[in-house]
This record gives sequence, structure tokens and C-alpha cells, in this order.
Amino acid sequence: MASASVALDITPYEVIIVYPRLFVPGEHNGWLETDSSSSIYSVKSNDKYEGYINTTVNPSGFKLLYVPAWEEDNTIGDPDASGTTGTLQIGGWGGNNIMITTDPGYYQIKADLIALTYSILLTDWGLIGDATPGGWDNDTDMTYNVVSGVWELTVDLVAGNIKFRANDGWDLNYGSNNANGICDAGGSDIPVATAGNYTITLDLRGPLYRYTVVKN
Repeated sequence: MASASVALDITPYEVIIVYPRLFVPGEHNGWLETDSSSSIYSVKSNDKYEGYINTTVNPSGFKLLYVPAWEEDNTIGDPDASGTTGTLQIGGWGGNNIMITTDPGYYQIKADLIALTYSILLTDWGLIGDATPGGWDNDTDMTYNVVSGVWELTVDLVAGNIKFRANDGWDLNYGSNNANGICDAGGSDIPVATAGNYTITLDLRGPLYRYTVVKN
């Protein structure tokens, strides 16, 4: 037995989530406090923030801001003049600049406002997997595009799987648990259905990291 069908009109809509973020003015962006492109985010709203900045000078300093303005109580930095202690100071203009004293490049920035700690990691990204020329043993290096702000690679792939990883190791890697263009830290392999030449991008800006795999 089946009832008569009922017509329904359904209007889908996207829920926009506004994640907490810190602004990151520094030498990488001319100390522009309103620059949102290098913000770091707390995707779990737990006062633990993460993001990436690209710097071309050494040494390179920066601070963290709760708001896109220089305000004494809302500025976060390092309490020590060296700017390298890994400890945060909130307020009092943040004390001293946090300093990157190693090679210029693309850095992961983490800040824990509960533990009052931060970490800085220089990263260089590559593609790995049985779909790539190097298999699961050797990365195929990606190139950072300073204009678009994303990592790029054009490469011949075979049917198989891929992942993104930093610094030729597994400590920091991204897959995608739903193969939906959104990266997940340590996530599932990303499938490549058919062999061909592909252009691949990795975008580590914003609260959610994203990727594209486009067959040419």
C-alpha cells in the first residue's frame, strides 16, 4: 500500500559559520592590522588558533590582535625581548614582537591562549600517494604562488590516491575525509579516478583549508 504523493518545495541554504580569529600584522604584510588574509583561526572555538603566513625577509616579526586595530589590551606578543620564547603575553601591547629568525618561507603559526604558548613551523608542501610519480615513498614538490596565495602543481597522475604533506614527512599532512575539497588534518586518502594530467592546488588560507584536483 502506498499513499498519494505529496509535493514539497524545499529551499536549501548554507549556514555561514563565523570562526574566532586573530589578526596577524607583521613584516609579511607591512604591519597592516586590518589585513584578514593572514588571520589565524580557532575552528573549535577553544582558544587554540592556527593558520599560515608567508614571509620573504629574515628576521621577520609579527604580533597577534583580537581585533583589526592596535589596542593595548587586545595585542598579543612575546614577553621576552628575543621574541622567540614560545610564550605569549596578552595586553600591555603584547610586550615584544614574536620573531621568525630562520629562513624566509611559508610558516604554520599556532597560538594557545589558554596555555599562553605559540609555535612556528617552516613548511614546504608536496603531493604523495600511489597516484603520483613518486608513489608513497617520495613527494612531488608543489610550488607556492605568491600572487594567488596557494600551493600549485601540474603533474601526470595514474588512478589511485593522493595526500598533501609538509617537509617530506607525516607529522603534518592533509587528506579529506569526505573527498569534498576540504582538507582534514591526517585525513583519508583523496581518490583520483582516472589517469591524466592534473592541476592541483592547496589553499591554506581561511579557517577551512581547501584543495582542488582538476584534470587538464
